[in-house]
Amino acid sequence: MAASESEVLAVYPHRWAVPRDAWGRLFSGASEEIGVLVYSGLFLADDAAMVRQLGDKARAGVRVRILLGDPDCAEVAQRGADEGVGGTGWRRRFVPHWCCIGRCSG
Repeated sequence: MAASESEVLAVYPHRWAVPRDAWGRLFSGASEEIGVLVYSGLFLADDAAMVRQLGDKARAGVRVRILLGDPDCAEVAQRGADEGVGGTGWRRRFVPHWCCIGRCSG
């Protein structure tokens, strides 16, 4: 079976192992919908080019949905601690970054 016919093209053990350009290729290839499910998604929000790309896609009519974990949830706090972005600094970064994303919708 050719790679273009395959459902799974690559598997990464952790989100941070996914090359940045892989996200860009996935998002740029979207023509109908982009759906992202993340605990905090700071890796996306910290990347201005990716934020711009999501905004451009939304303005072009692609449905962009980002589902975030509740920053007050114990599991989200644990994930932040596991990734070294826990504590109050993480919470201060979380809301402003995603408020910015919200303004990019088309």
